Amino acid sequence: MEKIDKDQKPEPNEKGLGFLKIHETWPLFLMAGVIPFQAPGTWFTLNILVLSGIFWNDGIFHNQELALCYGLMFIIGACSKLTYGILADRYSRKVLLAITHGGSALGFFLCTFVPSGLGPLSFIFFLVFILFRELFTAETPVMISYIDDIITEDKRSQFFGLRDMLQYLVTVVATIICAAVFKMFWQQYFLGAGLAGMIVASLVITKGKEPKRGAQRNELHSILRMNSAIYKYKLNKETLRTTMFSPSNLYALIEGLFTQIVSSVPLFLAYPYLESAPHNLTPLTISLIVVFFGVPGLIVGSLGLAKISDNYGKKDIKNRVKIIFSSLVVFCGISLATFLVPIEELDVIEGNNIISVLSHGSYWILGFLYFAVQVFICLYFINQRPLLQKLNLPEAQGAVASANSFLEILSGGIGVIIAGFLLSAFNQSYQLTVLVLALIGLGGTTLWLFCLRHVERDVTTVSDILKERAKIMEGKN
Repeated sequence: MEKIDKDQKPEPNEKGLGFLKIHETWPLFLMAGVIPFQAPGTWFTLNILVLSGIFWNDGIFHNQELALCYGLMFIIGACSKLTYGILADRYSRKVLLAITHGGSALGFFLCTFVPSGLGPLSFIFFLVFILFRELFTAETPVMISYIDDIITEDKRSQFFGLRDMLQYLVTVVATIICAAVFKMFWQQYFLGAGLAGMIVASLVITKGKEPKRGAQRNELHSILRMNSAIYKYKLNKETLRTTMFSPSNLYALIEGLFTQIVSSVPLFLAYPYLESAPHNLTPLTISLIVVFFGVPGLIVGSLGLAKISDNYGKKDIKNRVKIIFSSLVVFCGISLATFLVPIEELDVIEGNNIISVLSHGSYWILGFLYFAVQVFICLYFINQRPLLQKLNLPEAQGAVASANSFLEILSGGIGVIIAGFLLSAFNQSYQLTVLVLALIGLGGTTLWLFCLRHVERDVTTVSDILKERAKIMEGKN
């Protein structure tokens, strides 16, 4: 029988859902239960016409101002993720999670005090508070670094799938609540969601646990099981050149600049398209359609395909690249198809009645398209994150995740601004606007095909570096 060193700890039982390691990952699940209430995709886009009425109260949809606001939110948020991702490779992830979550909640809370009906003045107050919030919306890169040291590689798609499913289910609840109360009680909504976030942040900083860096890498796992062994390596010029600037990483980063522009379709264009004449759907009706078709799609994408993705990716790292490429192609195609389906015109009364809406077959088609969008976008994320983790060293997880998030969110914000401009330039033609955005996205998606040529070599380079470091650490300990 193998002798266990006194400094080693027994391996945890990872049967069933044991791999979640709730004693360490609970902050991420708790935050997932609050973030959707503050996410712009929940309250901003769904109530974009309501917000215009709150600020201006003139019956005119100020799409350019709101598109600019939404785009700036993306750009500031992208810069925030870039900064905190770099910090995550040097400082406590637990502390950074508390700072980012608490700061963003504070900014949301401040929106309670925006005056209504003052036109540009109301809009400026809102813009300042909401952009302050975006200075702290950096949970994702910090989370990526945090998870890299808790969950083993062969379980990460399943972890991200479960967490994403929880966050989406809460998003559904938040969407329904927001659709029902935001118009009348928008100040109370900002107040409640902001306070909840600050409470969660206080729990994370006081009760959370900081994982040992590099502990879940196969090459370092045995040596880091000893309490005396600590991974202290930092990025240098050589590892920066050979790993972070590897062809696979660069293709993944550049791809995000193009494909995330298409994200402006569901984030900014879909809601005003369905809520305005001649369709006249209400926010509550749309939220119920999202629940009816989106939740099954999320379950299929996040849970049904997560374990398959882990097993398929374990056989060959190229398989994850193929899944990512296919998911993006389908996503772009569905985004375009959504606006090409001819749907019935409804009056205001019909648009407020979900039964009346679903009595028309074309809205069922839209629902099934939304189901497919959820499946493939989940499939993309649960494979992209583990792939990037595999391509990078432990001391670069935050930096790479933040760089990727920065470019994706930056391009998403630019996409919203472009969408607002194209919508005006094409005389409110949603079809032409989406066509241009989809073509841009498909162009970026092809970069994953080039990544197939390099990904195995780039993963091997990272593995070889870690094996060499494991030998050095073993000698010291």
